Amino acid sequence: MNVISICFRYGEGPHHVILDIRYQVDPQTKTGPRSSQIIIELAPLDLMPHAVHSFLDMVSRGLYNGCLFAFGSRFLVAIAPETRDANRQRELFVPFEEQGFNPPLAYQEYNPDYPHEIYSVSFSGGTSISGPAFFIALTDEISELHLKSGTALDDHGLPLRREPCFGKVVIGHEDLEFLQNMERDPPGGLGWIKKI
Repeated sequence: MNVISICFRYGEGPHHVILDIRYQVDPQTKTGPRSSQIIIELAPLDLMPHAVHSFLDMVSRGLYNGCLFAFGSRFLVAIAPETRDANRQRELFVPFEEQGFNPPLAYQEYNPDYPHEIYSVSFSGGTSISGPAFFIALTDEISELHLKSGTALDDHGLPLRREPCFGKVVIGHEDLEFLQNMERDPPGGLGWIKKI
Protein backbone atom coordinates (compact mmCIF):
# COMPACT_ATOMS: atom_id res chain seq x y z
CA MET A 1 0.00 0.00 0.00
CA ASN A 2 1.25 3.45 -0.85
CA VAL A 3 -0.18 6.91 -1.32
CA ILE A 4 0.00 6.59 -5.13
CA SER A 5 -2.25 3.51 -5.13
CA ILE A 6 -4.73 5.26 -2.77
CA CYS A 7 -4.83 8.32 -5.05
CA PHE A 8 -5.30 6.12 -8.12
CA ARG A 9 -8.26 4.30 -6.58
CA TYR A 10 -9.94 7.04 -4.52
CA GLY A 11 -8.49 10.34 -5.77
CA GLU A 12 -6.10 12.70 -4.05
CA GLY A 13 -8.55 13.85 -1.39
CA PRO A 14 -9.73 15.20 0.84
CA HIS A 15 -11.75 12.00 1.12
CA HIS A 16 -15.26 11.96 2.57
CA VAL A 17 -17.46 9.09 3.73
CA ILE A 18 -21.19 9.44 4.25
CA LEU A 19 -22.92 7.45 6.98
CA ASP A 20 -26.62 7.07 6.14
CA ILE A 21 -28.70 6.68 9.28
CA ARG A 22 -32.17 5.23 8.85
CA TYR A 23 -34.80 5.05 11.55
CA GLN A 24 -37.86 2.84 11.01
CA VAL A 25 -39.90 5.41 12.92
CA ASP A 26 -38.88 9.03 13.50
CA PRO A 27 -37.96 9.09 17.21
CA GLN A 28 -39.21 12.67 17.59
CA THR A 29 -42.54 12.59 15.75
CA LYS A 30 -43.22 8.83 16.12
CA THR A 31 -44.36 8.77 12.47
CA GLY A 32 -42.93 7.26 9.30
CA PRO A 33 -39.28 6.57 8.62
CA ARG A 34 -36.58 9.17 9.08
CA SER A 35 -33.12 9.33 7.63
CA SER A 36 -30.13 11.57 8.15
CA GLN A 37 -26.46 11.69 7.25
CA ILE A 38 -23.17 12.05 9.03
CA ILE A 39 -20.23 13.07 6.83
CA ILE A 40 -16.69 12.16 7.84
CA GLU A 41 -13.67 13.91 6.35
CA LEU A 42 -10.74 11.53 6.46
CA ALA A 43 -7.24 12.47 7.59
CA PRO A 44 -4.72 13.71 5.04
CA LEU A 45 -2.84 10.84 3.42
CA ASP A 46 0.52 12.17 4.60
CA LEU A 47 -0.64 11.73 8.22
CA MET A 48 -2.64 8.47 8.31
CA PRO A 49 -2.30 6.63 4.98
CA HIS A 50 -2.79 3.06 6.26
CA ALA A 51 -5.89 3.71 8.39
CA VAL A 52 -7.51 5.88 5.70
CA HIS A 53 -6.79 3.31 2.99
CA SER A 54 -8.15 0.43 5.08
CA PHE A 55 -11.30 2.36 6.01
CA LEU A 56 -11.96 3.42 2.40
CA ASP A 57 -11.52 -0.17 1.21
CA MET A 58 -13.94 -1.55 3.83
CA VAL A 59 -16.52 1.17 3.11
CA SER A 60 -16.27 0.80 -0.69
CA ARG A 61 -16.86 -2.96 -0.37
CA GLY A 62 -20.02 -2.37 1.66
CA LEU A 63 -18.71 -4.12 4.76
CA TYR A 64 -20.24 -1.57 7.13
CA ASN A 65 -23.69 -1.72 5.54
CA GLY A 66 -26.24 -2.53 8.26
CA CYS A 67 -23.87 -1.86 11.17
CA LEU A 68 -25.36 -0.74 14.46
CA PHE A 69 -24.66 2.27 16.65
CA ALA A 70 -23.82 1.51 20.27
CA PHE A 71 -22.67 3.60 23.21
CA GLY A 72 -19.67 2.36 25.14
CA SER A 73 -19.65 5.43 27.39
CA ARG A 74 -20.83 9.01 27.49
CA PHE A 75 -17.63 9.86 25.60
CA LEU A 76 -18.28 8.05 22.33
CA VAL A 77 -20.62 6.28 19.94
CA ALA A 78 -19.33 3.09 18.32
CA ILE A 79 -20.22 1.79 14.87
CA ALA A 80 -19.58 -1.91 14.58
CA PRO A 81 -20.60 -5.15 12.92
CA GLU A 82 -22.35 -6.25 16.10
CA THR A 83 -25.72 -7.59 17.17
CA ARG A 84 -27.54 -8.33 20.39
CA ASP A 85 -27.94 -11.92 19.17
CA ALA A 86 -24.84 -13.76 20.44
CA ASN A 87 -25.51 -16.62 17.99
CA ARG A 88 -25.14 -14.25 15.02
CA GLN A 89 -22.19 -12.25 16.32
CA ARG A 90 -19.51 -14.32 14.61
CA GLU A 91 -21.19 -14.29 11.18
CA LEU A 92 -21.08 -10.49 10.99
CA PHE A 93 -17.27 -10.60 10.93
CA VAL A 94 -17.10 -13.26 8.20
CA PRO A 95 -17.34 -10.77 5.28
CA PHE A 96 -14.42 -8.78 6.72
CA GLU A 97 -12.35 -11.96 6.95
CA GLU A 98 -13.38 -13.20 3.49
CA GLN A 99 -12.19 -9.95 1.95
CA GLY A 100 -8.85 -9.99 3.74
CA PHE A 101 -9.56 -7.65 6.65
CA ASN A 102 -8.53 -9.99 9.44
CA PRO A 103 -7.09 -8.05 11.12
CA PRO A 104 -8.43 -4.90 9.43
CA LEU A 105 -5.16 -3.04 10.02
CA ALA A 106 -1.72 -4.50 9.46
CA TYR A 107 -0.32 -2.32 12.26
CA GLN A 108 -1.42 0.30 14.79
CA GLU A 109 -0.88 3.51 12.86
CA TYR A 110 -0.65 6.56 15.10
CA ASN A 111 0.23 10.17 14.43
CA PRO A 112 0.38 12.76 17.23
CA ASP A 113 -0.33 15.44 14.60
CA TYR A 114 -3.84 13.98 14.15
CA PRO A 115 -5.09 13.74 17.75
CA HIS A 116 -8.33 12.56 19.33
CA GLU A 117 -10.78 15.41 19.93
CA ILE A 118 -14.51 16.01 19.82
CA TYR A 119 -16.05 14.46 16.66
CA SER A 120 -12.83 12.63 15.76
CA VAL A 121 -13.23 9.17 14.22
CA SER A 122 -10.96 6.33 15.35
CA PHE A 123 -10.68 2.59 15.00
CA SER A 124 -11.45 0.77 18.25
CA GLY A 125 -8.88 -1.53 19.71
CA GLY A 126 -6.76 -0.08 22.46
CA THR A 127 -3.56 -2.08 22.87
CA SER A 128 -4.41 -4.69 20.23
CA ILE A 129 -4.74 -4.29 16.47
CA SER A 130 -7.72 -2.02 15.83
CA GLY A 131 -10.89 -2.32 13.77
CA PRO A 132 -13.20 -3.02 12.08
CA ALA A 133 -15.29 -1.26 14.75
CA PHE A 134 -14.74 2.47 14.94
CA PHE A 135 -15.94 5.22 17.21
CA ILE A 136 -16.83 8.90 17.08
CA ALA A 137 -15.76 11.00 20.07
CA LEU A 138 -18.66 12.95 21.57
CA THR A 139 -16.58 15.13 23.87
CA ASP A 140 -13.13 16.68 24.07
CA GLU A 141 -12.60 14.60 27.20
CA ILE A 142 -11.75 11.66 24.91
CA SER A 143 -8.37 13.26 24.16
CA GLU A 144 -7.68 13.58 27.89
CA LEU A 145 -8.51 9.92 28.38
CA HIS A 146 -6.12 8.99 25.59
CA LEU A 147 -3.38 11.16 27.02
CA LYS A 148 -3.78 9.57 30.46
CA SER A 149 -3.97 6.02 29.10
CA GLY A 150 -1.12 6.76 26.69
CA THR A 151 1.53 7.40 29.31
CA ALA A 152 2.85 3.83 29.02
CA LEU A 153 5.19 3.56 26.02
CA ASP A 154 5.97 0.65 23.74
CA ASP A 155 9.44 -0.42 22.52
CA HIS A 156 9.44 2.42 19.97
CA GLY A 157 8.53 5.17 22.45
CA LEU A 158 4.94 5.48 21.22
CA PRO A 159 1.89 5.46 23.53
CA LEU A 160 0.78 1.89 24.18
CA ARG A 161 -2.90 2.77 23.82
CA ARG A 162 -3.15 4.55 20.49
CA GLU A 163 -6.34 3.82 18.61
CA PRO A 164 -5.81 5.18 15.10
CA CYS A 165 -7.62 8.51 14.71
CA PHE A 166 -8.32 8.79 10.97
CA GLY A 167 -11.15 11.28 10.44
CA LYS A 168 -13.39 14.04 11.75
CA VAL A 169 -17.17 14.42 11.49
CA VAL A 170 -17.73 17.62 9.48
CA ILE A 171 -21.51 17.37 9.01
CA GLY A 172 -23.96 15.74 11.39
CA HIS A 173 -23.01 17.02 14.84
CA GLU A 174 -26.72 17.56 15.63
CA ASP A 175 -27.48 13.96 14.61
CA LEU A 176 -24.76 12.66 16.93
CA GLU A 177 -26.21 14.68 19.81
CA PHE A 178 -29.65 13.33 18.91
CA LEU A 179 -28.33 9.76 18.94
CA GLN A 180 -26.59 10.36 22.25
CA ASN A 181 -29.89 11.44 23.82
CA MET A 182 -32.01 8.60 22.44
CA GLU A 183 -33.46 6.03 24.79
CA ARG A 184 -30.98 3.24 25.49
CA ASP A 185 -31.48 -0.46 25.83
CA PRO A 186 -30.98 -1.16 28.74
CA PRO A 187 -32.71 2.11 29.83
CA GLY A 188 -30.47 4.72 31.41
CA GLY A 189 -27.37 2.64 30.87
CA LEU A 190 -24.64 2.24 28.35
CA GLY A 191 -25.36 0.09 25.37
CA TRP A 192 -27.47 -0.12 22.26
CA ILE A 193 -29.76 2.60 21.05
CA LYS A 194 -33.25 1.31 21.77
CA LYS A 195 -34.91 -0.11 18.67
CA ILE A 196 -37.80 2.07 17.54
